[in-house]
Amino acid sequence: MNTVLQVRNLSKDFYLYNPGRVIDGCRDVSFSLREKEFLGITGASGSGKSTILKCIYQTYRVKSGEIFYFSPTAGCVDLTKIPEREITRIRRQEIGYVSQFLETLPRVTARQIVEDSALEAGVSREEAQKAAEEVLNYFKLPLSLWDIYPYMFSGGEKLRLNLAKAMVKTPRLLLLDEPTASLDEDAKKLVKELLQKLIQKGTAMIGIFHDLDFMRGLCDHVYNMAHGGEAGKGNL
Repeated sequence: MNTVLQVRNLSKDFYLYNPGRVIDGCRDVSFSLREKEFLGITGASGSGKSTILKCIYQTYRVKSGEIFYFSPTAGCVDLTKIPEREITRIRRQEIGYVSQFLETLPRVTARQIVEDSALEAGVSREEAQKAAEEVLNYFKLPLSLWDIYPYMFSGGEKLRLNLAKAMVKTPRLLLLDEPTASLDEDAKKLVKELLQKLIQKGTAMIGIFHDLDFMRGLCDHVYNMAHGGEAGKGNL
């Protein structure tokens, strides 16, 4: 299987203006990821798990280190060094990111959000409409919600829409930051089944889940923040 991502000696810190001190976000993180692999990141709250994902997605700029992403369109690129325009294109077309929080434009309906995400991957309008309907149905979002604005949704409905938005385009790399935090067990089962289908299609994934039972059966490798390295499957 082809390599999708190589993270080398990644470090990130944050400067707190009051009281004027620097704190570590993460330090000397290194791992690699191939097609169809799932890497789970474990560790205590505040250990830097989300920081790693945001550095890969480049919503955080790194202090030091390299993040090599092997793009089918751009070749091997260091995400820490390429122009913002190229980062934006790769995010839209190749990398999905799912967090606990839905961030959208204020007057865009749920259906439009998912259709626009599919269009970013380069499909036709007709294909995007069909894909959006399929994934909204899959996540059991009621038809009555499709054409209203998501600020009216419950927390669980927003989270399911966020998952639909990311997964509709079958990304090459999918970053998952506690995406099942407010879901019930039935919804978690749907998420897990769809993740497994995406993995079979070739998507590589990095996930943070406090629900370790959810991670079992998905993870090929585990990066433990406390130990600073990877462990084998089953060491969750």
